[in-house]
Amino acid sequence: MNSEVGKEHDKYKKGQSSFDTPLNSKEEHHLQVRVILTNMSIIFLFLTK
Repeated sequence: MNSEVGKEHDKYKKGQSSFDTPLNSKEEHHLQVRVILTNMSIIFLFLTK
């Protein structure tokens, strides 16, 4: 499962990097990933109640 996530992660990074500033891109990317993961957790908890 981890490798699948890695592939998606790489695809996302490549797509984003073109319009990110070099200094900000990593920080911004981690923020976006954290938000997505948080949303997924909330949805998962909601669905499994």
